[in-house]
Amino acid sequence: MEANNHVNNIIIEYIEGIEVVKAFNQSTSSYEKFVGAVKSFKDFTLNWFKSTWKTMNLMMAIMPTTLLGVLLLVSCWCVVEVLLAELAMGIILSLSIVGPLMKAATFINEAKSMEYAVEAANEL
Repeated sequence: MEANNHVNNIIIEYIEGIEVVKAFNQSTSSYEKFVGAVKSFKDFTLNWFKSTWKTMNLMMAIMPTTLLGVLLLVSCWCVVEVLLAELAMGIILSLSIVGPLMKAATFINEAKSMEYAVEAANEL
């Protein structure tokens, strides 16, 4: 936020003072200050993004799968119970739920389309 506020202040200062800068022929130094602030903000933001890319991509690739969530929950429960058969059953069930969830999502979209079609027919 500090870097964002700094670059915003420099941009506002540059835009509001452009007439004064041109009147005193100081456009080069003022523009260099503006460019330096923008580059500094870009570098700061890019470094921040780079520090989160690996974990964010890993989370976006793994977390949406139902297998991981069920595997973690069932494996934690199995550690207490030490029942390997229940762990295998949890994995099988988590894999089998993806298809019906996709069909349910498709059905919800089709049901909404049917609702609009019925409303249009009633208006006719």
